[in-house]
Parts: sequence; structure tokens; C-alpha cells
Amino acid sequence: MRTRQNRILQILFTVAAAGWIAFVFSNSMLNAEQSSANSAGFFNALQNLFNAVGLPFGLTEYGIRKAAHFAEFAVLGILLMVAVRMYSPRPVRHLFPPFFIGLATAVTDEYIQLFSKGRSSQVGDIVLDFAGLAAGIVICLLVICLVDRRRQRNSLRYHF
Repeated sequence: MRTRQNRILQILFTVAAAGWIAFVFSNSMLNAEQSSANSAGFFNALQNLFNAVGLPFGLTEYGIRKAAHFAEFAVLGILLMVAVRMYSPRPVRHLFPPFFIGLATAVTDEYIQLFSKGRSSQVGDIVLDFAGLAAGIVICLLVICLVDRRRQRNSLRYHF
């Protein structure tokens, strides 16, 4: 039973990571006008939320776009590390695949933008994407460590 459940989780998180990569690539395929419209819509919604709550943040579309790069890849880092965790009880030993897949995704993402009307490719975005990926991986590893530590403590309590 446990191995069947584990296999289902492995497939689920692997497909989720692949689906997220497809989502990242689909955003890269948007032309400049479509991409700006998406950013503007998100920008307006976020600015309205900040205004409604009384936060005095002055957002810029440029800042939103850069934050989106970081956030997209932070989510990718989390999904990749959870997928690795489903395959191995010691994910720290297997950091290369998520970092490699994330970097390859960032490079491919920027390459795709070269062929999207009105868009360009920027090395700075690859660096920002990789930073987001690393942040997501670190966050996920911290959560994994905390959960594993709690499980160990709870299992020790019940053995006495």
C-alpha cells in the first residue's frame, strides 16, 4: 500500500513540475502586447489590493515583471524538490537535477522569448530566475527538514 501511494505521489509531483515548466514556456510565447496586458492586469489588481488594505507601496510594472520571474522559478524550485523528495528520503544528496532542470528551463525560457514578437532575451532574467529557483529549493529543503525532524520526535515519543 505504501509503495503504491508513494508511486502515485512521485508521478503527481513529476507531472506538476513538468506542467509548471509548460506554464513558464507558455508565458514566454506571448508577444509583447499580450505579456504587457497580463502584467498590467496583475499590476492593477495588486495595487488595488494594497490600496484597499492601506499599504502605501508604489508598484511599477517593471517591478511586477521581475517579481513574476522570481516567483515563477521559486515555485518551480519547490515543485522540483518535492518531486525529488518523493523519489529519495535524502533530497540533499540529489540537488543537481533540480538546479540543472531549473537552469535549463530559465535559459530555454529566455531563448523562446527571442522568437516572440516584441520580446527580447536578457541574461539578467536568467540570473533572476535562477535566484528564484534557489530560493524555492532552499525553502522546500527547510520545510522538509522541519517535517522530518518533527516525525522523528513523534516516533521516538511513541516507542518509550
